[in-house]
Amino acid sequence: MVNSLSFWWRLPITILVFALFAAIMVVINNTLFDTSMKIIGDISESWNDSFTSFLRYFTNIGLVTIIVIAACYVFLIESKIAQVMFLNAVMFSWMVAAFLKNGINEIRPYWKEEKLLIKKPEIDYGNPSGHSLFAISVGFSFLLIYCMSNTDFYLTDFELDLATKRKSGLLYAPSIKVLIGVVTLFLCTLIVYSRVHVAAHSINQVIHGSTLAILCTSTIFFSFRPELVALYKSILIGDSESSTHRNVIICFLLTVLGILAQFVLYLILTANNVKLAEEIVGRIKRFVENFTSTTPLESGLSNGCIGAFIIGLHAGLVFSSYVLKINAVRCSLPILILKRIGRLILVLLLAGAVLAVPYFLIPLKPIMGFVWIKVILPSILSGFILYGLGDYVALKIGWLPEVPNEELTLRTVKVETQ
Repeated sequence: MVNSLSFWWRLPITILVFALFAAIMVVINNTLFDTSMKIIGDISESWNDSFTSFLRYFTNIGLVTIIVIAACYVFLIESKIAQVMFLNAVMFSWMVAAFLKNGINEIRPYWKEEKLLIKKPEIDYGNPSGHSLFAISVGFSFLLIYCMSNTDFYLTDFELDLATKRKSGLLYAPSIKVLIGVVTLFLCTLIVYSRVHVAAHSINQVIHGSTLAILCTSTIFFSFRPELVALYKSILIGDSESSTHRNVIICFLLTVLGILAQFVLYLILTANNVKLAEEIVGRIKRFVENFTSTTPLESGLSNGCIGAFIIGLHAGLVFSSYVLKINAVRCSLPILILKRIGRLILVLLLAGAVLAVPYFLIPLKPIMGFVWIKVILPSILSGFILYGLGDYVALKIGWLPEVPNEELTLRTVKVETQ
């Protein structure tokens, strides 16, 4: 129903929904934060139990588990259109949240009260919750790709037939879909709760992160789906030379903007961390020395690496599609999975080499330029190699399941863009 509306209707509706979210966020924020501090204080009285010990590890391990499962499904089984939609949803959610977090500048509960600090502290502000946002964004994107028919995601009749046969199997039975949906929802919910339980975030922070993830993911998969699918199909299929070149340039400019945004975000994080260190220096004495010593270097660089890696992965996918013109599969599902696993192992070694060279050769200095070259730039390049140059190497040794476009009868799927 959403996609039946023209673009010029969907755009203001989407903006209005985000504006409404921002208004509600402002209204309930302070009240929920104060309430959260009381609730977390009550929870902290039972922190010696085994459940708390479990959550201290699960808050990170659970997130990694969801990311690995979702990424394996999307990148080992699904089409390139599905992969690029997944990357767009996660990248959009992460970028919006990162800038909001460093615009709101709301401290975490354990920075306000020392007794609430029971784990290694994250060195950035807390609103919205990054763990909650990433878990919901990845989980929601995975379920949308897994559960929906998504016939517009396939470039050839062979791919569509392969997907149709696959989705008529046991893994896609209604009961299994419900089970996987419930398990995914449970894991995401437990991650969100764990952030409050260990005092890493307040209730309002995890609500904002979760809601923002749903809004951003829905924007990609529903609001602007026709335009995005048409954009990437033009690049993958090459429907007309001028159109394809134009869309590649658009993707290139978006990549450059993404890299610039990561750079600006890094500068903001560095400044914010100095401010945050000064703000809490009189409150928490146990971790101040460690906190201040890592401020110039770890000012959310883990967050920056994630965003930079996704940008690089997206750029590599577009590069591979445009240059190699190898975008659709022509093999059975088991062979497809085996070849993609082989390619993954191969390019992980390449990406690891890209990360290792600057990490070991460039001196570690608390200077913006060095940290950018040492951490953020290799993250972008490793993502690019993982999909871009990795495709080229895999093609040369016969481990690329995709075949050249000219050997296939490409589907002429009309995607309306009004």
